[in-house]
Amino acid sequence: MKITIVAVDLRSPAWASTAVEDYLTRFPRDWKVELKTVKEEPRHGQSKSDLMAAEADRIRKAIRQIEAGRRLAELA
Repeated sequence: MKITIVAVDLRSPAWASTAVEDYLTRFPRDWKVELKTVKEEPRHGQSKSDLMAAEADRIRKAIRQIEAGRRLAELA
């Protein structure tokens, strides 16, 4: 099984990156888990809803680039 996680690339503290790496190792060994990040929207001069809409658009574009025939699970 191949799983691709698409997320906004926020600047996280080192402990958060370590936690994600640890979590990714918990999947069964025969599963290929990939983390794909998209660029975050600049945080100045925009409303929260505009920021989220722009980032959601980037995530949708990244999902369309993932191989056809794969299932999609969306977590909010």
